[in-house]
Amino acid sequence: MSKNIVIAVIVAAIIGVGGTIIYFQKVSVVVETPEEKPAPKPEERRVPHGSFEDRPVIKFPDTKQK
Repeated sequence: MSKNIVIAVIVAAIIGVGGTIIYFQKVSVVVETPEEKPAPKPEERRVPHGSFEDRPVIKFPDTKQK
């Protein structure tokens, strides 16, 4: 039983690595050919959860002992 679980984990890991490789290949193709699809202007680009400028800056207290 445990042998089947180990085989399933290995197969899932191989599939996951293959998917990430294909994804990064697609991303690199998009990066290498910017002529086909121009990047949107900053005004047109939508930020779904608010940009970093809109978020309040959280300052943590200095916890390092001197």
